[in-house]
Amino acid sequence: KVMAARWVAVLRGAAAGGRAGRVAAGGPAVCRGAAIRATTRALSKSPANTADNQDDSIANRIVKGIGYFTGFYSRSQVTLRAARNVYLSTSAHTANPVFYEICGLPDTLQSWFLVQQLHIWMLLVRAKKEGTQGKLFYNQLVQFFWDDVEHKMLLMRVDDVTIKSESARELNDMFYGLLFAYDEGLVKDDTTLASAVWRNLFHASKATATAQDVAAIVKYIRREMQALDRLDVKDLFEDGIVAFGPPPAKSASPPEGWTQKDA
Repeated sequence: KVMAARWVAVLRGAAAGGRAGRVAAGGPAVCRGAAIRATTRALSKSPANTADNQDDSIANRIVKGIGYFTGFYSRSQVTLRAARNVYLSTSAHTANPVFYEICGLPDTLQSWFLVQQLHIWMLLVRAKKEGTQGKLFYNQLVQFFWDDVEHKMLLMRVDDVTIKSESARELNDMFYGLLFAYDEGLVKDDTTLASAVWRNLFHASKATATAQDVAAIVKYIRREMQALDRLDVKDLFEDGIVAFGPPPAKSASPPEGWTQKDA
């Protein structure tokens, strides 16, 4: 119980003394904006996606020939680079403060985890429909997510080995629990999806959030899932092009018959 309490303090970005609670200078607010910028730099250390270079000079064609010979243009390497591009663009999208404002989420690591995981889940649902290449993309995207989590913990100076080990289990359980909850809502109805959203994204604002707030997130999820379904496989798995739509607005009506009590 003591370990669990210490980890909750880390996850929520508590700044109250001890290695478990220390955050970067500037307090918990640093955890989202600065961490995402650092993540971009960290992931960009992977092999550059020079496949998009349009220069058709003789030198460039020679370089491309070497790339084919060395496996740079193999399906697995192309998919890896696409997954990285998708993850980076998704991270930039989820940095929008609207998500945190509408859900009443504080600016902490836990809040970032919940918003980012929601978007990763939507991408994973799309990837699962595409066979072997989809599975490869799925695995790469999940790996980038966990690399990002670890990187943000480093930014918060979580350097206790025991806490890191415990946190890995806690976050793993949370991640896959959320996948299951959102999957269930996706295949059932908006009422089920609203309940999953309410339990998780609105955990910090249940006293002030409205049914319209929850409905806005549900409407956003449905809209983005439809857009992802229409997305060309090449754009996703080769070019790594995914453009989420604008953040949710509070004008949506709640699912018929749903109230906070249903959650």
